[in-house]
Amino acid sequence: MQQAKSALLLALDDMKASDKFNIVDFDSVARPLFAESKFADAASIAEAKRFVEHIDAEGGTEMLSALRIALPEKASTPSGTVRQVIFMTDGQVGNEQELFSFIHSHLGESRLFTVGIGAAPNSHFMRNAARFGRGTFTYIGDVQQVQERMGELFAKLDAPVMTSIDIHSSDTSAEAWPERVPDLYRGEPLVVALRVHEAGAKITLRGRIGNESWTKELTLPPAGSGEGIARLWGREKIESLMDRLSDGGDPKGVEAAVIGVALEHHLVSQYTSLVAIDQTPAGLNPSCKPELLPVENGAQPDEKGTLPQTATPAALMLMIGMALVAASLIALKLTK
Repeated sequence: MQQAKSALLLALDDMKASDKFNIVDFDSVARPLFAESKFADAASIAEAKRFVEHIDAEGGTEMLSALRIALPEKASTPSGTVRQVIFMTDGQVGNEQELFSFIHSHLGESRLFTVGIGAAPNSHFMRNAARFGRGTFTYIGDVQQVQERMGELFAKLDAPVMTSIDIHSSDTSAEAWPERVPDLYRGEPLVVALRVHEAGAKITLRGRIGNESWTKELTLPPAGSGEGIARLWGREKIESLMDRLSDGGDPKGVEAAVIGVALEHHLVSQYTSLVAIDQTPAGLNPSCKPELLPVENGAQPDEKGTLPQTATPAALMLMIGMALVAASLIALKLTK
């Protein structure tokens, strides 16, 4: 807790007067610093530092009450700003499904970043909450690294390079995953797996850099071998399909869709698994040549006894990378 508080104090010192921020302290109950976000002027920063100094770890980790404050029903985001929420905890988080559903329905144009400190946090929940929130998850196992890792996170979030990113293909049957593309931040590649069926399909990338719109059109190169890319696309699609459960999707429909993708690409999922079969002969004839023995150690054969083939030449992985500009945030902030 002391390390996390120190990181918050450092972030407060790094804020600019044009930034708006708020801090929500929560354990068994949630307590916001301000009724609504305020500009980071000298008086607000001084009040925030006093608030942080008196934060203590008491009771449980009731995240829903904190999320209700951080992600209100109609959160306004002025033009040219990004509303970023950072959730930090060293405690266990339960009621995952309820929280996922709340994030889905209340995220709006906000972004959610999660930070787990120590051995107790529910990393599975926090990783997926950040993915639903179009943010990132930071895990800090060593409390001595809290200030360093949080400093890195705040530096990255100073200002996103590009927001509101959208990918469109001239191939109407194209499928891109994840469905909601996250923002682009300094030092981190943005990976989107796209599958098209038309040779020479055109891909249009759109986004916003500050208040300015940005567009780039790409023409796909000739298709080649894509085993690894096909699996990447399959994994991304399975993750997105599973996310629909948090949106109230039909469990049987999701299960059928996931199984179809997993079997097509020979992937392990919540509903499928792979079995390794060792076909070592019971006895070896010394006169036999080793290279002629029917041994497939570690193989994972399909129903025809052949190794899985996952080539999908029409799959495309787009990697978008740029550099970031400046700002900073705490628990929740609007950055220009």
